[in-house]
Amino acid sequence: MSLLDRREFIKISALSACSLFISTTLTGCGKDEEEKGNYISVGFDHGVASGDPLSDRVIIWTRATPKVEVADDKVFNIDFEVAKDADFTEIVRKE
Repeated sequence: MSLLDRREFIKISALSACSLFISTTLTGCGKDEEEKGNYISVGFDHGVASGDPLSDRVIIWTRATPKVEVADDKVFNIDFEVAKDADFTEIVRKE
């Protein structure tokens, strides 16, 4: 496995951030009406940051900010995808 150069790392990080944003804004699509109430709209108002990449891993972090007022103890899940390419045809991780 080859090391990512800085430009490729930034490109992958930006694509990952976009996929996080898209996946969270589309989370409620296609759900039954009664299930839609379980989703809240979030944004990534604070941006996305990353640490020094290693040959086999990278750490990317962000803060999801709810678009509506929620209780302080409210917990919600974020769906995400990471891909090797800009078109997301080679997805390497999805949760």
